[in-house]
Amino acid sequence: MLKNIVLCLLFLTIGTSLLRSQIAESALVFNPQLGERVTKARSSHEQVFQIFVLAGSSTQYCAEESLIDGPLNQVEFRICNTLNFGAINPIDSCLEYVSNGTPGTDIVCMTICDTLENCDEFEIHFISKEAIDLPFVEDFSYSSPMPDPTLWLDQDVYVNSSLAERLLSVGVATFDGLDDGGSPYSGPAGYSDQLTSTFIDLSSSANAWISFYLQPKGFGLKPRIQDSISLDLRAADGRWIRFWQLEGLPSSFSSRDPAPDFSFYSLEIPDSLKHEGSQFRFRNKSKNEGLQELWHLDYVRISDQVPPSTNIEDIAFVRRPASALKKYSAMPWRQFAGSEVKEIGTRLKIELYNHFDEVETANPSRLLMDEDVTLTPLITNLTLLEVPPIANENQRNLAPGRHQFENALDPGRFINTLITLQPAEEKFLLRTTYEFEQDQESNNGIDALLRNNVVSSTTVLSDYYAYDDGTAESAIIDRGSTQTTKLAVEFEANIADSLKGIQILIPHIEGDITTQRFRIMVWIDSLSEEPFFQQDQVRPYYADAFFDTLQGFTTYDLRDSNDAKISIPIPEGKFYIGWEQSDLGSNLRIPIGYDLNTPDGSNFFYFNDGSGWVNVGDTTLIRKGSLMIRAILGEGEVISTPVYEALDQTTFRVFPNPAVDHLNIRYERLDPADWIVEISDASGRRFLRRALSPRLRVADLPAGVYYLTVTNYQEKRRFSNSLFISP
Repeated sequence: MLKNIVLCLLFLTIGTSLLRSQIAESALVFNPQLGERVTKARSSHEQVFQIFVLAGSSTQYCAEESLIDGPLNQVEFRICNTLNFGAINPIDSCLEYVSNGTPGTDIVCMTICDTLENCDEFEIHFISKEAIDLPFVEDFSYSSPMPDPTLWLDQDVYVNSSLAERLLSVGVATFDGLDDGGSPYSGPAGYSDQLTSTFIDLSSSANAWISFYLQPKGFGLKPRIQDSISLDLRAADGRWIRFWQLEGLPSSFSSRDPAPDFSFYSLEIPDSLKHEGSQFRFRNKSKNEGLQELWHLDYVRISDQVPPSTNIEDIAFVRRPASALKKYSAMPWRQFAGSEVKEIGTRLKIELYNHFDEVETANPSRLLMDEDVTLTPLITNLTLLEVPPIANENQRNLAPGRHQFENALDPGRFINTLITLQPAEEKFLLRTTYEFEQDQESNNGIDALLRNNVVSSTTVLSDYYAYDDGTAESAIIDRGSTQTTKLAVEFEANIADSLKGIQILIPHIEGDITTQRFRIMVWIDSLSEEPFFQQDQVRPYYADAFFDTLQGFTTYDLRDSNDAKISIPIPEGKFYIGWEQSDLGSNLRIPIGYDLNTPDGSNFFYFNDGSGWVNVGDTTLIRKGSLMIRAILGEGEVISTPVYEALDQTTFRVFPNPAVDHLNIRYERLDPADWIVEISDASGRRFLRRALSPRLRVADLPAGVYYLTVTNYQEKRRFSNSLFISP
């Protein structure tokens, strides 16, 4: 499942009621009352099918009756382009494809009709790939939310660093009940995500072992005893053979319990399943209702060791750098400028795992920081890992196991440079990078084990305050029956400014809450009974009704009693953004996203159930995290999420996705001169803006996840879709 993130994501947890308050932490799950809009079948009416074939071999594709609304009557195949990499042989409603041995893609068009002569068009992409040699090593330590296409043939799982607990390396592959578009699979409980390897030549391997680490649950909902994850191996005749299976956690395992540690599994591949086109795949079973029943996979290896060891010749970063700011993950540039010393963080939090079986050295190590809009280096080569007397222990010579360090940072090294920069649009992106070298890893030269020696993160300085990292692992919801509970998030303005809007992450929980209403409140200086500003009867919107994401923020402008847009003057000092459901007369409750990976945000999160304000950071009644409400400041206009009509996926067709060099956009019956296409990343940095055209070059974009929007500003219509760029 590819959570279009932005990515992305993701979510879970528990329904623990607070002893004193009415709010509770609840799981982010499929919203059953939204029906078809957020539910996608695995293969229903997909317009493009990808069929992988080992270069030099053949495969067969047969049309399925499920592709057409009525009984299958006629199937016609034709060549869409010149066949450069193979030949086809139609056989009734099936098609044999024979690769000529050269890797590449051939496209065959298929017309399929039912007995009422209703027809539909499809493309079949036959992709010839060469087999790779051992060793096969994957640790998912890249920034893309999709699996590496050089190692994997499908995109169902979600590659992330936020959903698993006690990570072994900076990334995992998460299996759940969401498809590669971030929507719940339709249909009953059963098979959900799958992760299929590319072809691996094991024909001459005397020994071959597959090993991996696996964790159920993580920060999410546990897989039940009837759920499972399995491993299949592909025989030479194409049949998949069930090789290993693990069931979920028993009912005695509480949803409040921390996830089990990652467990190591090692299995010998029998000679009967070793051939020149060997493959394996992982598949999970779930309720198919969303981000539930989670499994987290890491360090997948096939090697000729007998047998593989739990020890890996690898030292890995476990977490990406925290925000460059002391308390925020993002803040307005105009609030940052002039207060750099106050706002810049002075501590570096570092977490590493030594997977060797003895003490090994990570050296040299470096801290780098740059400004990503003006491309200005701020710190070029500062030592990251220290030794006594600077540190309490030798951080470079690491014993086996997990290590956590917190080192001092002198912001004076780069603040003077930062002050002199002049951004074009009052927007900076501070990118922090940690890296180290390790001799044995360098000598082995395995890309996956070198890749996790470098991690980076970006802090946004734009027009909003945030404590969260952009992805929710849980949600806060008012479970009261009579007395509503107010929620509030504290911010601090360094200079007088104007509050012009807010952003809220509203996840899917238990029904279509768009019929409900809530109020926005603003307090100046301190929390009191009566807010300085209150906006009633605000309608909740799901961001994925307007954008292709389950991890998106809904934007609201501020309005007076006459429904006119206003800005609220914010003096220097503290102010608070509040939220409250208008009434509790319905069983439908509005959830707010909760980020469990930024626990310090709980120090600025308050609730009031009628008994006075309580700081979440001072309680043990709810897990520590950041309530996902953001404050937008400045002079520019806020465009509320519902202003633009959201166009569905039939208006524009974007392919291939993931893209490598070029992106095609197909559209009919509209004038491209009226539309603007834009590509931005998750931090809001825009990489492309131009008039709509049927073909865009994306070869210069770094691999990762982006947002593509096609907008008609005159008619206020917009198409949005997640875009993935492959390395």
